[in-house]
Amino acid sequence: MSKYIPYILHWDDAPIDISNIFSNEIPAGRHGFLKTSGEKFLFDDGTEVNFWGVNFNSNANFPTHEHSEKVARRLAKFGVNMVRLHQMDGEWALPNIFTFERGVHEKSNLEFHPKSMERLDYLIYCLKQNGIYIYLDLLTYRRFKSADGVINAHLLNDSAKPYSTFDRTMINLQKKYNHDLFNHYNPYTQLQYKNDPVIVLTGINNETDLFTDSVAVEPYRTMLVNRYVEWAQGKGITVKPDSVSFDGDSTDHLGRMVLRDEMLLEFLTVIMKQYYDEMIADLRSIGVKIPVNGDPRAKNTALHCAQTGVDFYDVHNYWWPGVGDRHRFFSKEMLKSRHIMAPLLAFGRVAGKPFFNSEWDSPWPNEYRADATLIMAALGRLQGCGGFTIHTYRYGTREEECVTHKLSRELALGGSHYRGIFDTYNDPAKFGLFYHAALIMRRGDVSPSNKKMGIKLDLLSTIPDECAALELLPEKYGTRMLLPGMTNDMDEIIDAEKRVIPEETMEITSDTGELYRNLQKGFGYVDTPFTKAVYGRIGLQEFNLKGVSIKSDTDFGTIAISSLTEDPISCSENLLVTSVGRSKNTGYSEETIDDIDNIKISPVLQALEQLEQTVDVNRSAKRVVDTGNPPVLIEVIEAEIIISTDKSNLRVISINDEGCITGTIESMTDNGKIKFKIGGEFAQMYYLIQSQ
Repeated sequence: MSKYIPYILHWDDAPIDISNIFSNEIPAGRHGFLKTSGEKFLFDDGTEVNFWGVNFNSNANFPTHEHSEKVARRLAKFGVNMVRLHQMDGEWALPNIFTFERGVHEKSNLEFHPKSMERLDYLIYCLKQNGIYIYLDLLTYRRFKSADGVINAHLLNDSAKPYSTFDRTMINLQKKYNHDLFNHYNPYTQLQYKNDPVIVLTGINNETDLFTDSVAVEPYRTMLVNRYVEWAQGKGITVKPDSVSFDGDSTDHLGRMVLRDEMLLEFLTVIMKQYYDEMIADLRSIGVKIPVNGDPRAKNTALHCAQTGVDFYDVHNYWWPGVGDRHRFFSKEMLKSRHIMAPLLAFGRVAGKPFFNSEWDSPWPNEYRADATLIMAALGRLQGCGGFTIHTYRYGTREEECVTHKLSRELALGGSHYRGIFDTYNDPAKFGLFYHAALIMRRGDVSPSNKKMGIKLDLLSTIPDECAALELLPEKYGTRMLLPGMTNDMDEIIDAEKRVIPEETMEITSDTGELYRNLQKGFGYVDTPFTKAVYGRIGLQEFNLKGVSIKSDTDFGTIAISSLTEDPISCSENLLVTSVGRSKNTGYSEETIDDIDNIKISPVLQALEQLEQTVDVNRSAKRVVDTGNPPVLIEVIEAEIIISTDKSNLRVISINDEGCITGTIESMTDNGKIKFKIGGEFAQMYYLIQSQ
């Protein structure tokens, strides 16, 4: 019988503080501006950096001063050094960058609201003072207005996807926005945004491209058709305007358009590349020095090719995303799948340039989400990824316990009724493991792969359907995508269609020996000198890592151990142990839906369910019956842990959600090992092992 205890991750503080490990990084910007060097991010003084962080969504970007001070300090305590300011232009939010109060009908959004900017300025100042850098989004969810000269603005969706990538009026409006934002003077940092090294990355738009979204609204469709006809004539090819369609002739695994007309695909690649190159050139003319990305939705080679002029590549990566109806979902075990999130992570890794993953998540209410945080950090380091920001830290800044002491909330924004599932700031199953993930990424506790595998792509390649090489391969070796005509110094180059790892493979180990996954049994581990972790179905066996043995009586969860000093685990006098698995609200309940084909469910989820290739296929969905109430509960993880150590005076203490010691865990030190059990008396999520 599972045992659950309350465990609140309070919005305004952290139970443990690891910011001292990174004290030489405060304030952010002390090393100068960020730049790229080959596949790495470097500061002006030559310091290499990796980022571990979060997204702030919508009105979370405009908190009160007191809130900014507390949340910046909290993030630093968890080891976070990056915030992506996302959806600042979203009309649905209050405040947003254009609007501070709701009520007056604002027909134009050419100017930033001064009260919104004042709050944003202070947030950036607070983050900077705590060693946290900024990834500044540009066009994300802005609603273009008729009063600003946009034709048929009422027929266009958020950010006018994809019309904003080729319409001259909207491109000029974007340039004005960028100019105003980067030239804005922050009175708290006493710097313009373009001259503040705390802002390290920026992206031109968010999930907006001509390869994914159809073009049907007039006069934009006719404009694009005419450009295509003219472009084709320049190549000596006659195209009849009536025969041109920008709706695609098939769909990908997410139900989105996929162009199979290679000439049309080439044309759209040219248009998209012109757009990105023009926007980057304009940013440089403003005086923006930092690395620039085009679009982070890298799911086909054409979009990669359109972005060859960007400074770094980016990708968005989810496990069971897009819950159109929040009360219907799939609760899938990632570690039993042949795909997890590694293929898309690898597909975005284009050879020769740095790589970032600005959105990832395994959202509530998936009960098996406690493995995702360390999986992403570990695989990211194996692939040489420059950083991660989870989507999302939270929407909004409500401080009441009825909101902050509960997972998710009823939240409908921008026509989406499932936004609340992405709040992560108070989720023990994901945010509770940020300490270890930050150490893996920022300190480099996991090593990059020893071998680089180049995967040759053609213009029609998409992910994951047509890139068999990416199945399991990114968990073993470092992978780099080679675009058409690209050559690079790789240890081996293979075709995308080639299956490199045999289909019957049930165990996969990285070439470094530090990462392992068993697909059949559904567990994995990280085994490095500074961080060791087991996750997934950990109750199946005893784990004998180098210098650490873990035997759990709880079927699912994550147990992680990290040194909080400059010494490895075997000789550290300060260790953090985190044990977390299932996490839910008090009173939460769900039911199984056996026949998914006869229920109304999100088309995205239906497609994903049909494509799922887990070892243990389970064709069932679930429905939330009751979301529950505060407080958040965590399942107690019971385990015996043995750690080899040269210290003879260690004490194991349990830490509650306020950072208080709740008790001393009985332990035995003998023959260079400390042995103790967690999950019994004084059970908590966090334990510290410290010398006395």
